[in-house]
Amino acid sequence: MKKLSKILEIITVILLFLNAIIFLGTIASLLEQWVGSFIAYGLAFLAAPIFSPAFIFLPWFEAWVEEEPVSESILIIWGAFVVCVALRFVIERWTNNS
Repeated sequence: MKKLSKILEIITVILLFLNAIIFLGTIASLLEQWVGSFIAYGLAFLAAPIFSPAFIFLPWFEAWVEEEPVSESILIIWGAFVVCVALRFVIERWTNNS
């Protein structure tokens, strides 16, 4: 069980990193229309905490900013992250109750 938990932890961190890159890129795209592309990427790091609740709905937030349908690849990455977090929670609770 420890090995599975460790593997899930590594996968979760990788997926979190990918989601964070998508999230920062989405915020930069949102800011780009007001401040230009170069400054938008710098401001994205400052604006990320303000937009952090949107991370829960990342695929739909990204689609809204880009004014396009929800991207399947982003939805898959986000969904896999959510599943990994849920599995880690279940495994942790199961091992603590055993």
